[in-house]
Amino acid sequence: MSLTKLEYNKDWSNLVYFDPSSESGLRWRNTKLGNLKQVLTTAGAIAGVKWYKRNKIPNAWVVTINKVRYLAHRIIWVLNNGSIDSDLVIDHLDGNPFNNDISNLSLKSSSGNSRNARKSIRNTSGRVGVSYSKTRNAWLATYMDFEGNYRCKSYSCMKHGDKESYNLAVLFRENIEKLLKENGQGFSDRHGK
Repeated sequence: MSLTKLEYNKDWSNLVYFDPSSESGLRWRNTKLGNLKQVLTTAGAIAGVKWYKRNKIPNAWVVTINKVRYLAHRIIWVLNNGSIDSDLVIDHLDGNPFNNDISNLSLKSSSGNSRNARKSIRNTSGRVGVSYSKTRNAWLATYMDFEGNYRCKSYSCMKHGDKESYNLAVLFRENIEKLLKENGQGFSDRHGK
């Protein structure tokens, strides 16, 4: 599925409107008929469908207009707050990508959005931002710096031993999170849980 960000700054109000009672947060403004007079959209009906990732993990509500799919939460943001810079994303504060209530949406950088992420189900270290590298035989502490650049600190198992290198990576990651929080780059309460 391809989604476009190119038109999120257009005037959506002639096609859809924000309605908190709609499951997607949007409703169609008009009834639209196809070439064979079949009804494509009905005025007042819920606009959009739920979109899931391949592994059936919820991803977002999407709205299809002229054969192009758009993320409903971005349309909702534009209708309520104006345009969106192309380098910014909409964060679902509660982590539920289907909850498009305007109070649940926040405009953030990609790195700010990642600071509200839960621990990945693939995480085997038990700690967000800490992973083991077989090729390096080391525990790694990864993070995004203040400018949004990906950074990594490596602790060799040959030098420190497995348990100590893991503990050093965890400690480094905790200190980085603390530093980022102190400088307004905070992590949410649900980060890493």
